[in-house]
Amino acid sequence: MTFPIIVRIPQRVLATCYQTIPRPVWELRIYWLCLCGSSIMLLYIVTTAVYEARRLYNDVNEIAFFYEKKFFILVFGSSRTSLSYANNKLNII
Repeated sequence: MTFPIIVRIPQRVLATCYQTIPRPVWELRIYWLCLCGSSIMLLYIVTTAVYEARRLYNDVNEIAFFYEKKFFILVFGSSRTSLSYANNKLNII
């Protein structure tokens, strides 16, 4: 027969208990592994975000340059080109 015992340990004795009970051998290894893994993941996420932001910025600039160039050709290009708006859409005649 076993009887569970519920014991209240005072705060001043807890430090002695912590020193007496050994910690698992793998605890420190797992701690450093998780810390390094989290740091590498954070670095990867930040690096990916920077490259994605650069790509989007360059794509937007290329598209804006393309439309500015087209608009310049349409407005200041040949005399046969004219612009008309119908239903909020640009029609090239």
